[in-house]
Amino acid sequence: FIHKYLGFFSKSFLVNNLSLVSNVGALISILLILFFVGAYMFREHSIALMIAKGTGKMISLCVVLLFLTMSRYLLTKIRATPISRFLALDQSIDFHKAIGVFCMILSLIHTVAHLVHLGHAAEGYQYLVKLFWVHDDTAFYGWFGTAYATGTLLVLISSIIAFCSHPYVRREGYFQVFYFSHMLYIPYAVLLFFHSRAFYMWLPSQL
Repeated sequence: FIHKYLGFFSKSFLVNNLSLVSNVGALISILLILFFVGAYMFREHSIALMIAKGTGKMISLCVVLLFLTMSRYLLTKIRATPISRFLALDQSIDFHKAIGVFCMILSLIHTVAHLVHLGHAAEGYQYLVKLFWVHDDTAFYGWFGTAYATGTLLVLISSIIAFCSHPYVRREGYFQVFYFSHMLYIPYAVLLFFHSRAFYMWLPSQL
């Protein structure tokens, strides 16, 4: 098992998969930049909120890439351009799967960080009110104070999609479950628009 994955770092693999390696490297670099920019913008707040904001920006890019890596029309158009030589288009499905897993990990960190931050600002009944309902105190974090309420729904939807994407579901002949669960990306994108004040800037890339 270890030997298999160490092979990804061998010289022969790096040379033969230069576009893949460069794409992954560029993506990691951009994600790190987004994290530090998001965290720095809230440097005067708690560490938990800094982490939440940093991972939030990373999630926005990952969600966009989840859509783009499965856009057949876009991928076909890109293949007809010179830029295709620098992109690992043949690995788009693998990218989609890997980004999906990474996005769920980021979502978990993002959620826990927000819960910790919220725990310092509210207790008991007020904690639940802010978590599941529209509240003026969260207006700065989302459109119309819906940040925590939409965030709760986003966690639910992404969990359903992730669970129905497990190989066991498709292997056992439940492809329709896999397919229709992925249609939840539509309400997911709508909720994400209200959840994040900055997500609208990413929307043109998904149209």
